[in-house]
Amino acid sequence: MYLLTQVFATWYRAPELLFGSRQYGAGVDVWAAGCIFAELLLRRPFLPGSTEIDQLGKIFQAFGTPTQSQWSDMIYLPEYMEFSYTPAPPLRTIFPMASDDALDLLSKMFIYDPRQRITIQQALDHRYFSSSPSPTEPGKLQIPASKGDALEPKASEQNNQHGNSPAVLSPPGKMRRVMGPEG
Repeated sequence: MYLLTQVFATWYRAPELLFGSRQYGAGVDVWAAGCIFAELLLRRPFLPGSTEIDQLGKIFQAFGTPTQSQWSDMIYLPEYMEFSYTPAPPLRTIFPMASDDALDLLSKMFIYDPRQRITIQQALDHRYFSSSPSPTEPGKLQIPASKGDALEPKASEQNNQHGNSPAVLSPPGKMRRVMGPEG
């Protein structure tokens, strides 16, 4: 069965969707949940790409450019394109306040090869959800002060939106989604 590639807002799309896969499973949901989990840890948008190519660049900045050994089937995806290599930074540098269990869960949710990515059930059974500290009772939670413009990108983020993204080395196999209807 062939499915749509635009199943989430761009920020939450798994790499296989961004590369045009029309055959996918629950792994795309795990990736999206990982993005939301990351946003909860950071308290801000995690991978705010403006286009599909920009989104891939943001993903590769955060997790490194996937290699053939990490995801052997990526080159067969309909809109695969080669990006310049970017090494993966340690997750701890992106999420300095996260627990070791949170980082372990994130690392498994953001595995490039969807066949190797943690399943939904494995994620729900992960030790992150049973390790200390226990969740705070809802009635004891503090209400945070309103930040008003918390979702607006800072000027420094706007200026650096494309600056450090890996370069596209080869065009996608199909350009129809990039080009306008006139050609």
